[in-house]
Amino acid sequence: MNIANDEVIFDSVNDKVSAGGYANIYKGRYLATEVAIKIPYSHKENISIINELAILTLLQESPYIVKLHGYFTSTNDVTSIVTTFYPLGSLYDVLLKTENQLSWDLKYNISIDIASGLAFMHERNIIHRDIKGQNILLDANHVAKICDFGLSEHLPTLCEDDFDIDDITEEPDNLTFLGSPFWQAPEIFIKNIKSKKSDIYSMAMTFYEILTGMIPFKDIIQYNVNNVFFQTLAALTVSGERPCLKVFRGGESYKALIVECWQTCMRLRPDAANVLLKLQLLKLNHATEEDIDINNTFNENDLADKDNSHKLTSYGINACAADSSDISCSMPLYFLSQDSCFSLSSF
Repeated sequence: MNIANDEVIFDSVNDKVSAGGYANIYKGRYLATEVAIKIPYSHKENISIINELAILTLLQESPYIVKLHGYFTSTNDVTSIVTTFYPLGSLYDVLLKTENQLSWDLKYNISIDIASGLAFMHERNIIHRDIKGQNILLDANHVAKICDFGLSEHLPTLCEDDFDIDDITEEPDNLTFLGSPFWQAPEIFIKNIKSKKSDIYSMAMTFYEILTGMIPFKDIIQYNVNNVFFQTLAALTVSGERPCLKVFRGGESYKALIVECWQTCMRLRPDAANVLLKLQLLKLNHATEEDIDINNTFNENDLADKDNSHKLTSYGINACAADSSDISCSMPLYFLSQDSCFSLSSF
């Protein structure tokens, strides 16, 4: 819906709420409703904002997608999007503010909401391409809303079947891709393959945020020098390395689902509808209550399994994982990823 410029009242044009890859977000009011106003940095970002507007228009039937009120065009022909303002902010913000002290019931509810929104998108052959905690907003009742569709696109139905997963054994050599690298699937590092299953991988990394309160692979942020950061992250991801799960107490069934979703082989990852069903069953069965009792036997010395440790010497990374030399479709990486963790030495 086209909105007249004077119908949107900014709280302050000098006080942005947040900033994204191609736009600033401001708070304002539209028809007595608090709204978020997304304004691209310049006219050249209009393509992304118009793409986001088109995608959002197709997804408004889902309660787990940010609500679109409309758009307006400024005098310099820059298109801005108006959506509902969610005062709790993003999932990332909430996890940070609460120091990850969310109840397991709430963690499951948020995870179910995300999977519901993603399943709704995938049913319409739309992929998000940038699922992460910062792109999940929470309303006053902690209902999750997927947002930021600037990279989203319609997906050819057979895209995933057209890709030979054996190509994943190639060395990552093309690191020019869009999106957030910490949440990106290995096939994106290798071939920049965009698919529903890549969204599933990113959702697994988002579930990792919900579980731990941390972004994945956070320890290597400080090494962003001369592209070493991206080379390291690509090598870790493609080789089957994943953020460590064993050191976090509880949620063993939830962890197992994360592991299933971030497998290196695309075809072994479940689809969004299947993830949604598994989450609903986990919550219904109150699996986490039993998980906590099981996990009380955890011993940090378990991480020092010498038989399963190896070193990625070319990157100076000490990794605790099973052998990841064979990452073809014939080898599920369930246990590899579950036990995988790493720590940085020096570059």
